[in-house]
Amino acid sequence: MARRDTERGAAVLDAKGLRALAHPVRGQLVGLLRKYGPSTATRLAGRLGVNPGTASYHLRQLGAAGFVEEDAERANARERWWRSVHQSTCFNDPDLAAREPEAAPEAAALREELRAVVTRYRRVTPGEAAEAPEGAERVSAITHILPELRALSVSSGHAGPGEVTGSETS
Repeated sequence: MARRDTERGAAVLDAKGLRALAHPVRGQLVGLLRKYGPSTATRLAGRLGVNPGTASYHLRQLGAAGFVEEDAERANARERWWRSVHQSTCFNDPDLAAREPEAAPEAAALREELRAVVTRYRRVTPGEAAEAPEGAERVSAITHILPELRALSVSSGHAGPGEVTGSETS
């Protein structure tokens, strides 16, 4: 299940949470609920081009994993409304942090610095949105701070660790 980091409003993933988000429809459903707010399976299905039964099934799976919950304030006898429980998702691997302690604090510092930059530009409330420059549009910022897999060996014709392969990484 997803454990909640109340300080940041983020879901901290475990194995069950990773499995829950592994299906592309589930990731899209969580994204839509985070971006546009509460909705029904039927409305979400229309946005994704899937049938309402499929959306409903995946919403229940996300609910069991702790990513979404029913929105009782909007629910009625005919419609079941859902909302996102978290605004973001992060992965915390204690084993990786133990193996690479210097890299782990550096990644954490980078994540916090990036979050601070995004927060400066984020306008969540209607009042804040009204202060946005004319013509401004909503955007999503997605960052992934993950260790790279070790490159294949030089003998196989691919670059090895530390060798340039034509793309920039940091």
